Amino acid sequence: MTDRSTLLELAEGRLARATYALMEFDINRYLIANVRHNGYEKAERHRELTEAFLRVYSPKWRKRDREIYARVHDATQELTNHLDRIGLGDDCHFSEAVTQAFHDRFVELAIAALANQPEDKSQ
Repeated sequence: MTDRSTLLELAEGRLARATYALMEFDINRYLIANVRHNGYEKAERHRELTEAFLRVYSPKWRKRDREIYARVHDATQELTNHLDRIGLGDDCHFSEAVTQAFHDRFVELAIAALANQPEDKSQ
């Protein structure tokens, strides 16, 4: 029989892989837009990444909940403004490792933003 902590670790790993699969296309499009200096597409992809994250990690989130969206979007802006921190340097080459690093840091920042939100008193 598997213990609870092992099951939780398995679940976390599967959630991370599923989230990566959900976000991978938009991350790569974001990185391409960055190389092309296409601000409009970067903004659209950042919006899509934020919404994808919220659909997975915040089941009660709805598009009309602008406060939660803004909190996650603003927190992840730190990453999108500093891509050199994940290995995307001046040479503008990216790889699977950069895509994975982007995902991991994006999720880390977004989870921190959700963890700092005020409690819902209505329940």
